[in-house]
Amino acid sequence: MDWSDFGELIGSALDKLAETFGAEKVFWFVVALFVVSTGWRIYQEHRKNREMGLALATKEEALQRAVDESRMWRRSFLRSLDWDNDNIDDLLSGRNDWGNDDDDNNDDED
Repeated sequence: MDWSDFGELIGSALDKLAETFGAEKVFWFVVALFVVSTGWRIYQEHRKNREMGLALATKEEALQRAVDESRMWRRSFLRSLDWDNDNIDDLLSGRNDWGNDDDDNNDDED
């Protein structure tokens, strides 16, 4: 079916509807059909965005739970090695002031 045939088919269908129900009623029916289809598309987009937000929130919660569990296991392992809580906190937070500065490791390479 060609697009010109499709246009002719729609045109003849609208002519038949206009003959049967009147041009004004067909016009308002087409407007109502357009409004309903646009409203449905907007509703579906809103619903998709809401579901995407919920999925992202669920993913973030699961990721945070996994990070917390991993941190707990690392803390437990380091305690089993007799580390004190201050050193564990420094290691897990990324603050290590245990003397591994670059100045200590530089030899005179002249």
